[in-house]
Amino acid sequence: MIDIVPEPKEIFFTGDEKIYKKLVNITVEEKIDEFDLPEFIKIVRMDGDLKLKTYKNEKIPSEGYRIKIKDDILVEYSDYRGYQYAVDTVFNLFKKKGDYVIVPEVEIIDWPSFKMRGIIEGFYGEPWSFEDRIDMISFLRRHKMNTYFYAPKDDPYHREKWREPYPIDLLNKLDGLINKCNEKNVDFVFSVSPGNSIKYTDDYDFKLLCEKYDIIANKGVRKFALLLDDIDYKLKYEDDIKEFLIPGNAHAFLCNKVFSYLKDKYNDIEFIMCPTEYHQEEDSDYRRSLREKLDKNILVFWTGIGVTAPTITNSDADNISNIYKHELVLWDNYPVNDYSKDNLYLGAVINRSRGLYKHNCKYILSNPMNQAEASKISLITYSYYMWNPEAYNPYIALEKAYKEIGGDGWKYVKFLCENAENPPMWPFKTCVSKLIEEYQLTKDDIILEELDKIFESIYELPNNLEKIVDNKRFLKDIRPWYKRIKIDGKIGRIAINVLKDKENIDVLEELLDESRKIENKHHALTASR
Repeated sequence: MIDIVPEPKEIFFTGDEKIYKKLVNITVEEKIDEFDLPEFIKIVRMDGDLKLKTYKNEKIPSEGYRIKIKDDILVEYSDYRGYQYAVDTVFNLFKKKGDYVIVPEVEIIDWPSFKMRGIIEGFYGEPWSFEDRIDMISFLRRHKMNTYFYAPKDDPYHREKWREPYPIDLLNKLDGLINKCNEKNVDFVFSVSPGNSIKYTDDYDFKLLCEKYDIIANKGVRKFALLLDDIDYKLKYEDDIKEFLIPGNAHAFLCNKVFSYLKDKYNDIEFIMCPTEYHQEEDSDYRRSLREKLDKNILVFWTGIGVTAPTITNSDADNISNIYKHELVLWDNYPVNDYSKDNLYLGAVINRSRGLYKHNCKYILSNPMNQAEASKISLITYSYYMWNPEAYNPYIALEKAYKEIGGDGWKYVKFLCENAENPPMWPFKTCVSKLIEEYQLTKDDIILEELDKIFESIYELPNNLEKIVDNKRFLKDIRPWYKRIKIDGKIGRIAINVLKDKENIDVLEELLDESRKIENKHHALTASR
């Protein structure tokens, strides 16, 4: 089995392998980029075990590549990013087994389905630390995602204080993010969200807004957005009402004016706007204004039907695309948890049509949780979907995610995730919930014994995670839920003993009362409900 993340479009493997003792030397005649190599791969200039030959082939789709490992390693690529993904993939094919390095003889033809693939840090609540962001950018590169979109709602200089320039310390940190994106060839998208207070007819407000973009554009960034989501978009100023009559006209005017300014000054610009009506299904006066007046080169955000869409279908994309008559960018509000802060959403992305990219929606971003490392469980699955939705299998993707995040303790991470609460729009039941329902119907004591073992494992889970999982960032993210997890496990075991007449129900009531007082009132595990 060839282990490639995400699943490639085409792969041909005969079962033959090359085997090398301890390490393999790869001859590279031309200079290649610095790649993170395992200790068992060594780059040499001559007399290696394998030659790596790279060629540009413009017939390959953007960001795509072809790899053939036989007598040598042949890599063809479409563009620089395709070249990087190809070489990353080649090195990931080399596996250490004992004292040997094993390389499959294989041919891979691969390219992404979605043009933009990545994350939007667009949630409410405490923004990520800059250390989390730096780490996330490297994560995106490893998983063939190409976009980091900066839009934290509670960064005051992004939203409430949009007129004020970033203080020098924050600006330096943004500079660090941009540099990291450049290093990893991940697109940095900068956005401003002025809709709560901007006066659309005020030239000085426009000047301040452009100065905000200029500071970032002067650092080489060429992808920008203007966000008008989650605002009271009723026009507040008499001059604006007189000039525009309705909000849609004002929004189209402002976006066009900013886009024109940036395009004239910096040339090769990509610009996205987020409308106030970003999740509704039907047409409206607001949307008609954008359809008729918004520059056709501006991309438009949508979240599916609903702020947190239970399903996103090809027909949804066709409907919204026909309403806006613009190319769409899907802002998928999963696994974001800012609307339910006591929850951790740790499952795979599901219920997104496999052909969205064929329906005027070639751009897609996931909005993660406030917990950056814990978000990676879902984001790994999303990287599979974004690259090759036709081959996406959430169960396979989740298994990869557990192992990457959990390492040697991946089975405990799996147990945590499999018993975690699903978001409200995906009302799936945990194994425990199903067993409880089955017991209520059958009164089968064997089910009680099975439940008792699971509740015991739940109670012990925090200790096992701390003991065996080495991912410190992940453990830090989930620790606030430990008390909740342990008490759920304890409640479950006592409830079973009550059913067996081995425990007084008053003990259970006391524990339930204690449970309700815990700060994270939502149970990270739904075992006892």
